Amino acid sequence: PAANAAFARLTGLHDAVGQQLREFTATRELPWLECCQQAVAAGAAVATEFCDPALGQRWFKVDAHPLGAEPDARVAVFLREVTERKRAEQDAAFLLYVTD
Repeated sequence: PAANAAFARLTGLHDAVGQQLREFTATRELPWLECCQQAVAAGAAVATEFCDPALGQRWFKVDAHPLGAEPDARVAVFLREVTERKRAEQDAAFLLYVTD
Protein backbone atom coordinates (compact mmCIF):
# COMPACT_ATOMS: atom_id res chain seq x y z
CA PRO A 1 0.00 0.00 0.00
CA ALA A 2 1.02 3.55 -0.61
CA ALA A 3 1.62 6.20 2.04
CA ASN A 4 -1.55 8.18 2.70
CA ALA A 5 -2.39 11.68 3.93
CA ALA A 6 -2.57 10.52 7.56
CA PHE A 7 1.01 9.25 7.29
CA ALA A 8 2.10 12.62 5.88
CA ARG A 9 0.39 14.55 8.72
CA LEU A 10 1.93 12.31 11.36
CA THR A 11 5.48 12.28 10.02
CA GLY A 12 5.72 15.51 8.04
CA LEU A 13 6.87 13.49 4.99
CA HIS A 14 4.37 15.13 2.64
CA ASP A 15 6.23 14.09 -0.50
CA ALA A 16 5.65 10.42 0.40
CA VAL A 17 1.88 10.48 -0.23
CA GLY A 18 0.95 8.03 -2.95
CA GLN A 19 4.37 6.38 -2.99
CA GLN A 20 5.16 2.81 -2.05
CA LEU A 21 7.44 2.31 0.97
CA ARG A 22 10.41 1.31 -1.16
CA GLU A 23 10.01 4.47 -3.28
CA PHE A 24 10.30 7.06 -0.52
CA THR A 25 12.75 5.15 1.66
CA ALA A 26 15.36 5.24 -1.09
CA THR A 27 16.22 8.82 -0.11
CA ARG A 28 15.56 8.59 3.65
CA GLU A 29 16.67 6.39 6.48
CA LEU A 30 13.54 5.33 8.32
CA PRO A 31 14.14 3.32 11.51
CA TRP A 32 10.87 1.41 11.23
CA LEU A 33 11.70 -0.08 7.83
CA GLU A 34 13.49 -2.96 9.59
CA CYS A 35 10.30 -3.69 11.54
CA CYS A 36 8.42 -4.07 8.23
CA GLN A 37 11.10 -6.36 6.84
CA GLN A 38 11.01 -8.51 10.00
CA ALA A 39 7.24 -8.85 9.75
CA VAL A 40 7.45 -10.15 6.19
CA ALA A 41 10.33 -12.51 7.00
CA ALA A 42 8.56 -13.90 10.09
CA GLY A 43 5.12 -14.01 8.51
CA ALA A 44 3.78 -12.43 11.70
CA ALA A 45 3.09 -9.00 13.16
CA VAL A 46 6.05 -7.12 14.62
CA ALA A 47 5.90 -4.02 16.85
CA THR A 48 8.58 -1.60 17.95
CA GLU A 49 9.08 1.93 19.27
CA PHE A 50 11.80 4.31 18.12
CA CYS A 51 12.95 7.89 18.26
CA ASP A 52 13.51 9.41 14.83
CA PRO A 53 16.06 12.26 14.80
CA ALA A 54 15.10 13.10 11.22
CA LEU A 55 11.55 13.82 12.36
CA GLY A 56 12.40 16.19 15.20
CA GLN A 57 13.31 13.69 17.94
CA ARG A 58 9.74 12.40 17.97
CA TRP A 59 8.93 8.91 19.22
CA PHE A 60 6.77 6.52 17.20
CA LYS A 61 5.22 3.11 17.78
CA VAL A 62 4.98 1.00 14.67
CA ASP A 63 2.98 -2.18 14.22
CA ALA A 64 3.77 -3.99 10.97
CA HIS A 65 1.47 -6.76 9.76
CA PRO A 66 2.44 -8.86 6.74
CA LEU A 67 -0.21 -9.34 4.08
CA GLY A 68 0.48 -12.38 1.94
CA ALA A 69 3.68 -14.31 1.46
CA GLU A 70 6.97 -13.46 -0.21
CA PRO A 71 7.80 -12.54 -2.93
CA ASP A 72 4.49 -10.66 -3.30
CA ALA A 73 4.06 -9.81 0.38
CA ARG A 74 2.82 -6.40 1.36
CA VAL A 75 2.86 -4.84 4.81
CA ALA A 76 0.12 -2.96 6.63
CA VAL A 77 1.80 -0.39 8.87
CA PHE A 78 0.11 1.28 11.82
CA LEU A 79 2.15 4.24 13.00
CA ARG A 80 1.38 6.22 16.15
CA GLU A 81 3.28 9.10 17.72
CA VAL A 82 4.08 8.33 21.37
CA THR A 83 6.45 11.21 22.15
CA GLU A 84 4.52 12.48 25.19
CA ARG A 85 4.35 9.05 26.80
CA LYS A 86 8.04 8.31 26.15
CA ARG A 87 9.13 11.66 27.60
CA ALA A 88 6.97 11.09 30.67
CA GLU A 89 8.57 7.65 31.12
CA GLN A 90 12.05 9.16 30.75
CA ASP A 91 11.22 11.93 33.25
CA ALA A 92 9.89 9.40 35.75
CA ALA A 93 13.00 7.22 35.36
CA PHE A 94 15.24 10.23 35.88
CA LEU A 95 13.35 11.31 39.01
CA LEU A 96 13.59 7.80 40.38
CA TYR A 97 17.33 7.82 39.69
CA VAL A 98 18.05 11.18 41.37
CA THR A 99 15.92 10.40 44.43
CA ASP A 100 17.44 6.97 44.98
